[in-house]
Amino acid sequence: MNRRLLPLGLLAGLLAACGYHFPGDLPERGFSPELRHARIRVEGPGRQSDPLMARVLRQRLEQRLRGADEEASAMAATTSASPTDKVRLVIVMEPPLRELHLEDRRGQADQYRITIRAQPRLVIDGQASTTTFPWVEGKTTYSELRAVTASRATREQAVTDALNQLADALAAVLAGAAL
Repeated sequence: MNRRLLPLGLLAGLLAACGYHFPGDLPERGFSPELRHARIRVEGPGRQSDPLMARVLRQRLEQRLRGADEEASAMAATTSASPTDKVRLVIVMEPPLRELHLEDRRGQADQYRITIRAQPRLVIDGQASTTTFPWVEGKTTYSELRAVTASRATREQAVTDALNQLADALAAVLAGAAL
């Protein structure tokens, strides 16, 4: 039995050593205290075209920055003024882009790719920070079935997956930010 577990243990150790983690299982990041408690606002054409998606992105990013154990205190902090108002995190989001990825033999669309792009910006004491962050994106490729209801559910799941990827990418970019 030990011989069976040895290769598995070596593989797990190798993956952990190179920094690999399973999706949704992000390692603890060292966010600065100011950033962990910053007010988050989503702006841009993506928010205007789909306010619900912008709210979901803000919530997912708050979960990643603050952690699950601080969600209750974060909800209380959003309802009252606090010293954390001096640091704001503004996420400029573009509308989701849905493009053809693959066609079947008959030339009909079969697979699509949804891409959602965003760029974080810091505002400290009402002034834009000199720190610039790159545009990051979340992408998902999905197949559309011929049934309309199945296609809608599949598309909504693809948007959810792209939002999760975008929130993970934003958290990774912000992890190294020094205020």
